Amino acid sequence: MRYFPLLFFFFVCLQATGQLFVDPVAVQNPDSNNQTNHPHFIANDSLINQLIDSLEQERYIQQKVNALQVFGNYRYPVGKVSVCLDRLVGYNKFEGLKLGLGLETNHHFSRLLTLNGYWRYGLKDEVAKYGGGLSFRLDSASSTRVFAFYQKDVKEDGVIEFQKEQKPFISEQIDVWYRRNFTYHKLFQAGFQSKLFPFLQSKFYWKNYRMLNPAFVDEAIPPTEVLYNNLGAWFRLAFQEHFFTRHGEVYSLGTRFPELQINYERSLPSLSDRNYEAFEFKLSDFFRFPRIGESEIEFLGALRESDGVVNLLASPPSSRPRLFAFYSKNTFATMGINEFVTDRLMAVFWRHNLSPWLFKHQQLKPGIVLAFNAAIGDSKYDDLPGFSERRPSIPKGFYEGGILISKMINTGFLKLGAGAFYRLGPYRFDSFADNLAIKLTVDWGI
Repeated sequence: MRYFPLLFFFFVCLQATGQLFVDPVAVQNPDSNNQTNHPHFIANDSLINQLIDSLEQERYIQQKVNALQVFGNYRYPVGKVSVCLDRLVGYNKFEGLKLGLGLETNHHFSRLLTLNGYWRYGLKDEVAKYGGGLSFRLDSASSTRVFAFYQKDVKEDGVIEFQKEQKPFISEQIDVWYRRNFTYHKLFQAGFQSKLFPFLQSKFYWKNYRMLNPAFVDEAIPPTEVLYNNLGAWFRLAFQEHFFTRHGEVYSLGTRFPELQINYERSLPSLSDRNYEAFEFKLSDFFRFPRIGESEIEFLGALRESDGVVNLLASPPSSRPRLFAFYSKNTFATMGINEFVTDRLMAVFWRHNLSPWLFKHQQLKPGIVLAFNAAIGDSKYDDLPGFSERRPSIPKGFYEGGILISKMINTGFLKLGAGAFYRLGPYRFDSFADNLAIKLTVDWGI
């Protein structure tokens, strides 16, 4: 058996070249010192080089895949635990520079039980944040698990949260640099999630949520704590979705049908200081046109009853801190952070990639993307004296258009590009520069 790899190499060379040459030295008897003479093969040099190159290429690709897995999940395994890379350092306008540590057990600890915890300190607000939780998988096939977690942390005002698409680590970190509107809170949440049907994922939970420094529509009310006890549910509908399993976890490979996500949450009146109710949805789809490229579209909607708490009003997703910033998909590139607030919102994000049409036979394909975004929404508080001046909504409709040229520079793990968006419609500014937003794009290298 010790010569099996050598015989296998013989066979590969013979099949590929059709002939094998043996050096005469290889058939001579051992010398008087009883040293073993290893056979000296003279085979097709190009074949050997191809085999070596293939092994090197496979090793290189595997290294890139491992690195992408680490930075894609923001987890770096160290034995039975993984370091949460997104918990180590960060920055936003509210907390300033954030330093901390987050740990999470991985499959080497248990394939069923996951424990996690983190601690973070903001150098600007000088407040420590921390939290921890657990998750126990009951069934792998249906991804059924129970979970619970506690945190004393901050949450961005007006955010509409769904299951997020993983972005490159640097892009995820930079996306929050310029955000400044956050609210301190204490949160305990418990529930379970499961795939009720092959096409339907679900999550049901109870949330004990205490806002520590809320702002009210009536500015005469001091920022006193507000307690909520909420029941909520999340659903994700995707037909004929393909999956793969790794270490007992089920991951999605996508679907060719539209994907629908729904959030619903409501407070329990007898156990809450104020009423709260929210219904939100996100519908996304992808279209491929043989002659003109590929399009993707996303519809976003939100209905909220905040009972006079400004922090719980919905803000359209936006990513414009100034003239230059990183591009964030399915956000308004020319809209300021929390520039508008609504309790009824509808938005659409459309992107069309011309690259499959323009670069059909080229290995290097920069992404040339046309984009158009629009939103409309209002608030029942718009008619209150002074409210619309302080926190305007967009009943007339907000519009913007842009072009992106992505993946122009390949750094190995990341591909960089750039683009520009321009603000249109009734909410445009008088200045050309104020309506313009320059964006840098960041995509995975493979």
